[in-house]
Amino acid sequence: MSSILDKIRISDYLGKYWTGAEAMYSVIIVITFTSTLRNFSSNAHIVSTVILSALYCCIAWGLADGVFYAWEDGYNSKNHRILIEDSRTESKKPIAISMIRDELDDTILGSIEEKDREKLYDGIAGYLARNRLKKVEKFATLRVLPHYLLGTTVLAVGTGLVVLLPFFILRQDVSLALRLSNILGIVVLFLIGFYRSQDSSLLSRISSGIISGTLGAIIVLITILLGG
Repeated sequence: MSSILDKIRISDYLGKYWTGAEAMYSVIIVITFTSTLRNFSSNAHIVSTVILSALYCCIAWGLADGVFYAWEDGYNSKNHRILIEDSRTESKKPIAISMIRDELDDTILGSIEEKDREKLYDGIAGYLARNRLKKVEKFATLRVLPHYLLGTTVLAVGTGLVVLLPFFILRQDVSLALRLSNILGIVVLFLIGFYRSQDSSLLSRISSGIISGTLGAIIVLITILLGG
């Protein structure tokens, strides 16, 4: 799973957390659809319709998220241009510091004492005003849009296909395919948790995987209890 995510390089744009989250959403989407087959396992037409609907939903999810991520990227690029410009105008420096605060308060810097943090933000604004900086593109959204669209769609559809695989192989035994699909979904969630663990130790990665896998088991149980 890790090698697949690394190859499409979407983690370069979303980061490990949201890359894993995208794959998790696909697992949840597929399980939500396929859980309904418990009541219609003998109807081949309904089974095919549900499987295709789950796959189409994964495609739509990937495309929609790709657009929104690119949109957010463009929004952030625009704010970065404004931030640099405001840092270089004395009357707008407080606005620049406020923007820096909004950007960094939710990071590790938020753990610093407020007085020291404000000094740091003032220093960053001063640095932006004094130094020659890398140019922020005006049309960054158009440049990154194909990367996001391809990355999120391949990720969503690829993950969805893995969970749907038993239905393509065991067409004559939908009940068994459903059980195997649910197990595969939980395994995939375990691998996602293992992949996106920030700690390099094996124990930490396994713990992260178990948490994700347990979440998957809970989701399967909830969908069944709700009538899936």
